[in-house]
Amino acid sequence: MALTTFIGCFYLTISMISAASLSMSFDTFSIARGQMEMPLPLPSLSSNTSQAPRFPPQMPSPQITHPQVPSPDQDHFPQVQPPPISSTTLANNKIDLSNFLRDYSANFSSCNQLAVSNITASGSQSSSPARNAIDNNINTRWSNLGLGSLITFDFGAERFLCNIDIAWYRGNERVINFTISASNDSQSWKPLVMNSSSGTSSESESYDLPNIAARYLQITVTGSSLSDWVSISEAEVFGSLLPNSSANVSQSGPSSPIQTLSCTPLVISTVKASGNQADFPPQNVMDNNVTTRWANHDPKSSITLDLGKEAKLCSINVSWYKGNERTTDFTISGSNDSNSFTDVLTHTSAGSTPDFEGYNLPDIVSRYMRITVTGSTESGWVSISEIKIFGTQVS
Repeated sequence: MALTTFIGCFYLTISMISAASLSMSFDTFSIARGQMEMPLPLPSLSSNTSQAPRFPPQMPSPQITHPQVPSPDQDHFPQVQPPPISSTTLANNKIDLSNFLRDYSANFSSCNQLAVSNITASGSQSSSPARNAIDNNINTRWSNLGLGSLITFDFGAERFLCNIDIAWYRGNERVINFTISASNDSQSWKPLVMNSSSGTSSESESYDLPNIAARYLQITVTGSSLSDWVSISEAEVFGSLLPNSSANVSQSGPSSPIQTLSCTPLVISTVKASGNQADFPPQNVMDNNVTTRWANHDPKSSITLDLGKEAKLCSINVSWYKGNERTTDFTISGSNDSNSFTDVLTHTSAGSTPDFEGYNLPDIVSRYMRITVTGSTESGWVSISEIKIFGTQVS
């Protein structure tokens, strides 16, 4: 979600986008022959990074409130987010950024990984079927020969969609052009996002989705910098249950597909914590091993991650230890000097999964990210298995 200029004063209105019909026909293709994808040479790539507002100094200002939406199905149902507000608008109206972000982030809710009830593709290499894209194994993949190949996720019912993480096979060797579309009947499709992979990473890249409810999500590969092979190692869709999944409550995406920021995993250079149990140091949250953890016996514990340099942030994924047994209240803050932190998100974990929970962040630039635990439904222990931050490095 990129920040865009919005002219306004102290009163912000969240408007629901009316439902729109989805309008692309679904084509089927024959299954590709049993050909094997060959290694590819490394392309020469370049990238540029758009600017985002940095933290301005704090100053007193009135509070801003947004209406709350009740959630009969779960405690944390994502609302439609407020329109993006530029730092210029905040400054012109003498609105303090820290106070604004606290209130703004109250409308952000946890986006948990969605269960996929069925997955299909327009075609597959015999040894690389579509189901490999959701088997939680980065060493397997879905592959098909031919641009225009597509893969479709069925969630079984409508879900509120937040973002999708895609690990492109050999993603560090080529750039992939693709379109993400949504549907409620698997026949008519609404394009949501047109984008390109970074070409620099074979790990998961995160792409924000417009605020929309849909049952089906489809990835169509439209181009590649090398060969016509289409391969995805792993794909994870994040979202939430709807209050009534049988009701037609879906909202249309933009009238035309949007260009979004490619949010790649950021390297965490160092990590420190307010304290830790001897056998569970803070470094465990960045060791790519969910069986280890950082743990501290203090309900107000915090952990600080240093990205090494400023980055434009998109989201943060947190795997809470025993996350299916307790809910954890926490605040996420950002800083550029490691001394003065600005709160950007105050939230509560779902309490239903030990897997990663994804939290969208306001589009800000920051070098340091801090998670401060403020409460838990079980004991005084604070434990995090793994943390991943997504964004784009600022040159």
